[in-house]
Amino acid sequence: MKRHSPTFTVYRRKYRAPDGTKHETRTWYVRFSIAGRKCRRSLKTRDRRAAELLAAEMVKREEMRR
Repeated sequence: MKRHSPTFTVYRRKYRAPDGTKHETRTWYVRFSIAGRKCRRSLKTRDRRAAELLAAEMVKREEMRR
């Protein structure tokens, strides 16, 4: 059985401020799905490149646990 590489998305969450304006958080998040279970986790970094590397590690680690 061939294993596929997991896909993930690195993004910054959007929110609406009390005055009604839209903003993005400063920290990056990762969204991925493993075995049909959707996950969203904070990467606790403001650097996009570092976030992408952390996300790849995190998804790989989670896939090994399943």
